[in-house]
Amino acid sequence: MSKLYKNAEIHTVRKVSSAFRFFRNGVLTDGTPESRFTAFWSALESLTLGVSNESLTHDAHVIHSVLPCIGLDYPVKQLFALRGVAKALQWEPFLIDGLEVDLRTLNLAELYCTLKSQATVDELNSRLAQHPYAKYRFSQLIELCQTPYKLGLKIQKHRAKVEMQIHRIYRTRNAIIHNAATPDRLEMLIVNLEHYLRSTLNSMVYMMDSAPTISSPEEAFNRYQFQAEQILIELDPSLGVKLKERESKTKQIINGNVITKDELLIKWLQMHN
Repeated sequence: MSKLYKNAEIHTVRKVSSAFRFFRNGVLTDGTPESRFTAFWSALESLTLGVSNESLTHDAHVIHSVLPCIGLDYPVKQLFALRGVAKALQWEPFLIDGLEVDLRTLNLAELYCTLKSQATVDELNSRLAQHPYAKYRFSQLIELCQTPYKLGLKIQKHRAKVEMQIHRIYRTRNAIIHNAATPDRLEMLIVNLEHYLRSTLNSMVYMMDSAPTISSPEEAFNRYQFQAEQILIELDPSLGVKLKERESKTKQIINGNVITKDELLIKWLQMHN
């Protein structure tokens, strides 16, 4: 961020500073839930404005930038959670093929690759035997990590849910701003909105760190969107063909005639320590 403030144009610096100021207001304010909600939305809207060259509505341009960030954040968040459990339960290292594995210290790419091993799966199931809810949650994660195509589908479903939630959040924003209303379940929407904002800010910073030449949020989000699309297409190759050909491609993937990969995802996870 210091590089950005040093090298970017003044309007970019003001835009980013404004977004962080709104974010800070949402986190630290002692005001009403409505004020926290509007602060988080203002930060997200300011940060993502101008990313697309198309003339988009307020919620559409937010969705355009946020969905790629939230999509790639899904495996990151799940792997962080598993590593957090390993630390909380103070798991000791174990041996896999003669090599010592400590889930508490692996970076996310190493953790992801380790979950492809059946020996690791057996060890995890044994250690989680006394924690049935955690075992249920992480059994789903393990299955996704072992099958790139299923992980790609899960990310797409997650993105679709987030898109619907952002539409809901925008309608709530309009109700507050234009009708002075206090919508139901506002606190839940604030939690969702803060998570989307944090994930988007983190994604922007990670992208700027990986490509030092980036000098604006717009460039960062466009590069992030391209990278997210490439990762998803590798996980689910049907996304890389025309819509009318997608059903045939999907059948080929399910039948094993098309090989799916996760090399780009692993490369992305390597950035997360």
